[in-house]
Amino acid sequence: MAPIFYLNLFKHSEIGENIIMKIHMEYQEAKQLHREFYSEDVDYCVMQIQRSGPFDFPPFSWGYGISDIGSWWANISSDGKNFVVTKESWLNADKIKGCWQFSINDVAQIKCGIFKWRIKFKSPVSGLGKKLNMRPKDDYGTKDEFKQILQACS
Repeated sequence: MAPIFYLNLFKHSEIGENIIMKIHMEYQEAKQLHREFYSEDVDYCVMQIQRSGPFDFPPFSWGYGISDIGSWWANISSDGKNFVVTKESWLNADKIKGCWQFSINDVAQIKCGIFKWRIKFKSPVSGLGKKLNMRPKDDYGTKDEFKQILQACS
């Protein structure tokens, strides 16, 4: 299990409390952030991803840092019918900076490779484009479960 890191900037709010920014989040916290997108009786899985930027291909991916240009961290969840992608804030993992929802009917193709997974859409999704290229992360221990969901959808 990954350690939890907190960054205390020692800034004070109007009521005098310290502002604490969270750099990592646990599975239950990520699942709670996605709870509002699903009904109470629906079971869903959440996985952390790194959205691949436009330079995440050889020869750019051979140089450290170059392929990370334009990429960002996110959580993706699915119940097998609907998907939700939430973009994390840079230094505050439990703050949502962007949110995209789509259903299995919007998906044209799903590929799960060794290092990268891809969801191609039938038509472009605003903010995500025609495809969602991602690097799955197993910080929550749900990578295999989420892969099974994706493979059942394809």
